[in-house]
Amino acid sequence: MSFWNSLFVIVFVVGAILFVYGKPFAGPYEIIFKRVYQCEDTGISAFKYHTKFSKINRTHLSYTSNITAPLGLSDAMKVTCDISVFGNGGWKKNFLHIQLDRACSDLLKTFPGVAQSFLAAANYKMEKCPVPGGNYYIKDWLFHVDMAMP
Repeated sequence: MSFWNSLFVIVFVVGAILFVYGKPFAGPYEIIFKRVYQCEDTGISAFKYHTKFSKINRTHLSYTSNITAPLGLSDAMKVTCDISVFGNGGWKKNFLHIQLDRACSDLLKTFPGVAQSFLAAANYKMEKCPVPGGNYYIKDWLFHVDMAMP
């Protein structure tokens, strides 16, 4: 078999595998929250908050919270988010792991529009990083999360 025939076969097989196995993982996905729990490990408590989720309908939630962020949000911070999911066998830890090494800039890149929409609900217009420290009251924020995976 010549080099070009071998290359064609390899490209065809890899393409077929990606097509067959890649299709079920393609989005978009609908995530429905059943419950939201406070983590036992709250880290250094850089953010203090009292949060309430209200169910609007089967697919939408409203978020209301009073957030105190004395340090604000800057690129000097690092954020780790470990999301667990509850299934038949109990909690599955690290269902989704998100690491933001430069908290503010990476948040804007990974979740485009979410930070701006979230802070707009607190009457703060986010134009660039950093976000100053302070008290933010978010009332009835209806959210839709689009993730930009790196």
